[in-house]
Amino acid sequence: MRRVSVRDLSAEAIRNSADDDEVLGVTSKGVLVGVLVPLTNEILQRLAAHDLEELVARSAEADLDAGASATNLRDVLHEAPARPPTAPSFDRVGIRELNSGRLEQAATDGRPLVVTSDRVDLAAFIPLVQGWVDRLVEQSVSKFLSGSSPEVRTGALRPGADSTARTELIRGSYARFSSQRAIGIRIVGDARHDRERIVGVITDGLAQLKSEPVMLPLEQLDETYVFDRILSLINTLSSQLDDTHDLIGVGVEIGGHVAQGRVVRSTNIRWNQFPLAEQLSAAVNHIPVVLENDANALAIHERFSQGISAENFAVVLLTHLGVGCGLILDGRLHRGSRGMAAELGHIPSDSPVAPDHRCRCGNARCLEAVATPQAIEVALRAAGFSGQFEDAFDKAQDQSVRDIFARAGGALGEGIATVLNLLNPQAVVLYGPLNLVGPPRQFHIDNFDKIANAQDFQGLGRHYQSSMLSAISSSVFSNAAEECQFIIRVRTDEQGAKAAAACVIHAIRSRAVAASQHGLPNYAEQLQ
Repeated sequence: MRRVSVRDLSAEAIRNSADDDEVLGVTSKGVLVGVLVPLTNEILQRLAAHDLEELVARSAEADLDAGASATNLRDVLHEAPARPPTAPSFDRVGIRELNSGRLEQAATDGRPLVVTSDRVDLAAFIPLVQGWVDRLVEQSVSKFLSGSSPEVRTGALRPGADSTARTELIRGSYARFSSQRAIGIRIVGDARHDRERIVGVITDGLAQLKSEPVMLPLEQLDETYVFDRILSLINTLSSQLDDTHDLIGVGVEIGGHVAQGRVVRSTNIRWNQFPLAEQLSAAVNHIPVVLENDANALAIHERFSQGISAENFAVVLLTHLGVGCGLILDGRLHRGSRGMAAELGHIPSDSPVAPDHRCRCGNARCLEAVATPQAIEVALRAAGFSGQFEDAFDKAQDQSVRDIFARAGGALGEGIATVLNLLNPQAVVLYGPLNLVGPPRQFHIDNFDKIANAQDFQGLGRHYQSSMLSAISSSVFSNAAEECQFIIRVRTDEQGAKAAAACVIHAIRSRAVAASQHGLPNYAEQLQ
């Protein structure tokens, strides 16, 4: 089932999909909101004889079973058993009136639409509602629970249960995804004003939040102390689970170089070669633990939990001290040979903020030593201003302050331009602080000034982002910038922890697929 953004829907696109008997997955703001079924004569005849909900379910089930990116609707319909004719109630909407608001309302109401062009019915839009999601994902629960990735340390699914009970639990578990639980933990080691902390959440098997975030402060950052605090947080969250919940694993995200469950190097908390996943799994009764870089975790979350439609996109993460990047290429996270791919914050920059100022890693001219809030603060002090980064926003009319913010934003734009030139992604998702990146929105560079909430975004943050976009436009070859969709998100502790939970879900699912393809033992067999 091919995905298409509502922004790119057209009568021609729908007619092309009808020629191929192809179902379209419709996305809005990167999230799948429904299925568009072209109304060819053959399909209309079949619709008269089949329950529409079952038709869509079968289409998606075939998509899952085949593991393919497209589904031939004619084959799906041919296999469907006959049923008495039904007459589902549709609203009609012209193709020119179709927009994200209209589709989102239909999805909220659970009411299908018929899309028309020149009064001709082109397609049926079937909203994706939770009941159908549950029905579809149930089909792959056993696969979902059948293994773990190289970062996962295999073991128990339920704290306190013995090995035999755990094995039987996994083998016989066909519960809905809504009963599955994952714990996600974000380690914040680069905060301001001694606000280092760890934050945890509980999600279901679709990475949807099932608990309020729990935060524990970190008074120090040495390995033993942080490790003990993580254990305490896991115990606190686990106490919220009951006997109907299956804890499938724990995901942890942290800034720095992460590979095979090990913190290879983190300049945030000064850890080196710490096997966090293995030690943590052993300490929590061998529950599977996945450790991931923070920007990579957000990329996984965007792709596999938030439903972003692009097969090739980059997540850029701007924190107070650093610049991270996660890459999804051909639908998969790109790690590089040793897990250090996309270290955008450490590419060279020609815009030093102050003489002899170096990056936290010790190198000169790193991008994150120019583009981050801390780097801006260093530049302000070098220019004679006192106070913290936040104090600069009271000096928004000072031209020298504006110039410093503009230079920092331009440096980040040059870094993003490098990503566009090297990889030509369909989208760039930028996570950052609200005062620099502005409110959540999505746009193309050529219509940035037409976005309503972008127009309301003023002050030094606007200077930062305008310079960033200008640098992208002036540094990218051909039309790579114009064709790229930019998505702005404000990063929160909750999002980081949810992304960590999404990593453990994705790791187990990926291992399940690999096991089924290569005849490897499933998760239950590995426990025996």
